[in-house]
Parts: sequence; C-alpha cells; structure tokens
Amino acid sequence: MTGRPAPPPSVLSVAWGFLRGDPKPGGDADRQPADAILVVAILAFVAFGMVMVYSASAVEAARTTGSPFHFLVRQGVAAVIGLAGMGWLARLPTWRLARVGWILYVAVTVGLLLVFVPGIGQEANGAVRWIGSGSLRVQPSEFMKVALILVLAERVNRMAGGVADLKHTIVPLAAISLPPLVLVLAEPDFGTTVVLAGIVGLILVIGGARLSWMAGLGSLGVVGAIAAICSDEYRMRRVIAWIDPWKDEQGGGYQVIQSWVALHRGGLDGQGLGIAMSKMKFLPYAHTDFVAAVVGEELGFLGLVFLMALYALLIWRGVEVATRARTFHGTLLAGAVTVSLGMQTLFNLGVIMGLVPPKGLVLPFMSYGASALVAHLWSMGILLSVSSEPREAEEPVPGAGGEQPALEAP
Repeated sequence: MTGRPAPPPSVLSVAWGFLRGDPKPGGDADRQPADAILVVAILAFVAFGMVMVYSASAVEAARTTGSPFHFLVRQGVAAVIGLAGMGWLARLPTWRLARVGWILYVAVTVGLLLVFVPGIGQEANGAVRWIGSGSLRVQPSEFMKVALILVLAERVNRMAGGVADLKHTIVPLAAISLPPLVLVLAEPDFGTTVVLAGIVGLILVIGGARLSWMAGLGSLGVVGAIAAICSDEYRMRRVIAWIDPWKDEQGGGYQVIQSWVALHRGGLDGQGLGIAMSKMKFLPYAHTDFVAAVVGEELGFLGLVFLMALYALLIWRGVEVATRARTFHGTLLAGAVTVSLGMQTLFNLGVIMGLVPPKGLVLPFMSYGASALVAHLWSMGILLSVSSEPREAEEPVPGAGGEQPALEAP
C-alpha cells in the first residue's frame, strides 16, 4: 500500500533548521572541533573581565545604586547572552554566517537611525550612542563591527578575481560601508568610526585591492579625520591635552594623568586586588575606558603582562585560524575579526599610556559595557566557526586568485 507523499517543509521548519545550523544540502557536515586554545582564552578573558569590572566598579555602584554588585550583575547577563550567541555562531558553517550578517546589518542600521530619534536615543557625555529606555540601553555601533565584517567578507568572496575592478568592486563595497560610517561619526563616536574604517580597509587589502587604491582611500581617510578633529572644539581640546596633559591637568589631561598615577602606584606586583585609589573617584570611568589602569594599580606590571599575554594568545590563534582557513571566505572573516580586536585593544592601551588621544573605546572583554561584551563574544563565534571548517572545502570559492580547488584531507 503506497503511503501519502510527505508534505513540503513548512516555513517554520525551514527557519528552525536555519537557526540550528543544519548542514547545507550536499555539503560536508564533518565539521572539525573548534580551536580549543581559543575557547580557553575566551573563557579566561570573560572570567578575568568579570573580576576586574567588579573590582573597578564596586565603590561607584554602591554610591550611585546602593548595591556594589550592580555593574557586575549587568555584565554577567551580557556575558551569558554573548556566550550563548558565540556558541550558536560557532556551530554555523561560514556560508550561513553571510545570511546572518545581512540580517544583522539591516537591524543595526535601523538601530543607528533610531539613535537620533528623540525619546529613543539616549545621550551621555555629549554623545547620542544608545537606544532604549532607562537603564536598558543598547549601543548599535558595537554590533555594526560584527555586521560589517560579515557582509563585506561575503561580498568580496563573491567577486571573482577579488577586489580588482574599481567600478564593480570598490563602489558597491563603499555603498555598504559609508552609511554606517557616517551615522556613527554623527553620534559622534570618532573612535568607533576609526575602527569601522579599519575593518573596511583590512577586508579590501585581503581581498586584493591595489596598493594605489588603498593609498588613495587612506589619504582621504586621514584628511577626513583631520577635518573631523579640527571642526569639533571638544576633539581639539582632547588632542591638545594629549600632546601636553599638564597644561590642562584638571581638564582634558586629568584622565591620562590619573591613569599614569595608577600605573605608577601599581609598581611590579600591585597594591592588591580591590585596593586601588584610582577607582575612588580619582579616575573617571575606571570600570569602562580605563579598566586597564585599575589592573595596573591592583595587579601591577605583572598583571598587565598577564593581560597582554592573553591578548597576544587570542590574536595568535586568530592569525592561525585565518592563515589555515579552508576557504578564502574564512580567511576574510578570521582576518577581519582578529585585526579589529587587536586594533581596538591597542587603541585602549595606548590611551592609558598616553600614546594616543582618548577615544572612548572600551578594552575588549575587560571593560564594563554590555553591548561591547556581547558583540566581542559574537565576533569570537565567527572565529570559532572558521576554525571548525571541514577539512574539505564545501564549494569552490572565488577569491583574489580566482576559483580555488577544495583542499584534500591529509
């Protein structure tokens, strides 16, 4: 007796399969284990970051909210959301990440527009960078870093021959990149704009863009950055204070000077965990932009060495994943994630040492900030996904060198 034919899959079942990361029909489902060293480094960072957020914020939290655990609890919730998203993204093959990227790009662009809507956008310290209500706020620009990596890598991967034609490659990529860059700069958030521009430039370089093009785009970027600084009195004051903080030691140079004081007090082995004068209102934003100064004061030079060793480990594994990626698409994704992480880390550490002007960029995994922590953990999910690519490429991948054959399993 012949049974009735099976009904076609419903929209809900297809959507659920997409969310689960079901293997592509006809593709290789034998994904490799994720990079174990990378996973350990990420978890160590989350744990270390939670400890330092509590240590740097407990006094301020008790004073302003009545509970010393206020910021720790919020950071913990963000860590759970970020780790859950990281685990889900790590299970997805890279070709599915492209779809996720476009959804995220559209959603975050809408969020960047909502920032400027009265009643929805939230202002703090002269900048409108958040959306939400009351204490529940989201910073869309942090998620745009992840979205840009995903969508630009997908576009470049589809360009046969790589970024080799000005009209048909640079122009379409610029059409994707410019709207978020303009919106983030208008908030204003100059530091994040620089990071986003760096992501765009990196993907163009990996994609095979000519050096002459990159030199031209870089020159335009430098001119634009100088114009943005000179046209804003606040940015000019920060640059002047950076050049000589002691000329405005109670104003623009105050944070950097107090950061130096904290690092000096830390010495070799620090004052001890939880025993930092800097967080007693001497150093503004100790648990956000300047958490590394608290690390230096409480754990000393050795603590900073440990912190930088963790970052070096993370970046080393990211470079390994990028260079050993099975597809050109994977190289684009892993390379962009790794360099953007390293770039933001260098900017933040450079600020506390007085090497670059203050930019308001948090230290990845360490600073308090729910949106930043979630976004950075999601980017690690992308890196883990690339590290889990099967030993045989799922499909021919157009890259800078044209069609590439699948690699054979050893």
